[in-house]
Amino acid sequence: MKRKTLSRLFAGMQLPFLLRTPGKEICTNEAYEQLTVDHKHQIQQWIEEKNNPLLQLDTLQLQRLRAGKHTAIIGYPEKDPNLQRTLMLQLLPALQAGGDPFNTTARILGPLLGWQGCVVAKRKSAKSLDLLGLWQSGSLQPPRHQIMAGSAAFALYESDGITSHMQTSTSHFPLDDLLIGQRDCALLGHRIDLPSQKAIGHIAAWGPPDHASIDIANQLIGCAADLLAAFLAAAPKSFGAQESCNEPLDMLTGLPGRRRFDLALQQAAEHYRQDKQDCLIALINLKNLPLDNMPGTRLQSDVLLKAFSHELLNICRRKDQVYFFGGTEFVMLMPITDRAPPVAKRLDKVMHELQKQSPELTTIFAMAQLSETHGSSKALMLLADQRINEKSQTDS
Repeated sequence: MKRKTLSRLFAGMQLPFLLRTPGKEICTNEAYEQLTVDHKHQIQQWIEEKNNPLLQLDTLQLQRLRAGKHTAIIGYPEKDPNLQRTLMLQLLPALQAGGDPFNTTARILGPLLGWQGCVVAKRKSAKSLDLLGLWQSGSLQPPRHQIMAGSAAFALYESDGITSHMQTSTSHFPLDDLLIGQRDCALLGHRIDLPSQKAIGHIAAWGPPDHASIDIANQLIGCAADLLAAFLAAAPKSFGAQESCNEPLDMLTGLPGRRRFDLALQQAAEHYRQDKQDCLIALINLKNLPLDNMPGTRLQSDVLLKAFSHELLNICRRKDQVYFFGGTEFVMLMPITDRAPPVAKRLDKVMHELQKQSPELTTIFAMAQLSETHGSSKALMLLADQRINEKSQTDS
């Protein structure tokens, strides 16, 4: 009876609870069930230990209480100074390792906050945003485009004044497509400012806090925004030319398209002529994707395309760029410093993950470098097209 009473008391707790009674079923709450398999395994091992009354799991601390043969595990949030230190120790090396910095920031900040949603967005124009880093329901989502009007972030961009943060409720923004269907909960936001340019993006989080209080979450979001701004201000400019192109991002994959690629390739060729900065392009064709018009098949195809574009972004270094040409065609544009990036090895990892969902999926890809065509972007594309056509004929 006491066991059932305790279980009911902790059922609605937003932090994990576990009660283990010898010879009886383990009682857990929903927050515990939502932990990863790896975290649950660590907890089970820790329960058997006689020492270490506390266990640290990312942003979560667990305390073990024993009474005779009974063991209770109760989670509570980590203290603020430790969370900020964890953020800095994880985010700075991750930004330096490469990949899109907005996407990287969401990947690190999302789990630390433990909230339902977290977005790290880049301002594309006066009317739109690119949601390059989107963490929702415990995982990183593909990038997407968002219209500024009606969004919760609009207040952060409407002026270049002092107001660089917000704390409000999601119920105030019924037209924000990120918040549609969410029950009323807390919404936090922080603008990203550079010394030479204000309001280049923002970070926001929403949902009832799981691991941190609102005050702590505010501090973490502000710290992440400052770290990202400092990194962007100090980083050398990449040779992407996307800012001068009004072509919208693809609605399905969230990736830029052919026109943006053409501009970026032209600028890469200019860099090659000026300072011999070589670059590599990789044409990638996703094969055996279900493409008929049956509703279920179409949905499966869209899910796989989104997953593939997301995985391509994950294997990018900071200056690498990914483009979607439509259908099943992608292209990567990658600067070369000491040596060419191991594209084939990285694509093998991507396909290993996707084939868990669809075993028949494969890719055909071909690469070419600007140095092979003496800096000619047109010749580079012809060479890459020729190589991928040859591979397609060989594999058919």
